[in-house]
Amino acid sequence: MPKLSKVLWSIAIFGVVITMAAFTFGIILIGVIMVGAIGILRLYWRRKYSGLFHKPSKHFSTGEVIDITPEYRSDNLRLKP
Repeated sequence: MPKLSKVLWSIAIFGVVITMAAFTFGIILIGVIMVGAIGILRLYWRRKYSGLFHKPSKHFSTGEVIDITPEYRSDNLRLKP
């Protein structure tokens, strides 16, 4: 009878360990899937809405810009009649 009790306790402990490992693996797997989905959605939203809210800015990466020609539109020029 003591051997049967020892075997049953070993099976119970083994079952608890396997259950904990499966639960932990499931939690980690769900976390990885959620982080991946959020990353993909952020990339999609950034591409979808980037043109609506942000104007492309003029960046000068080489440093100071000294000589810039002004931009004129033809309808802004007023000629004397």
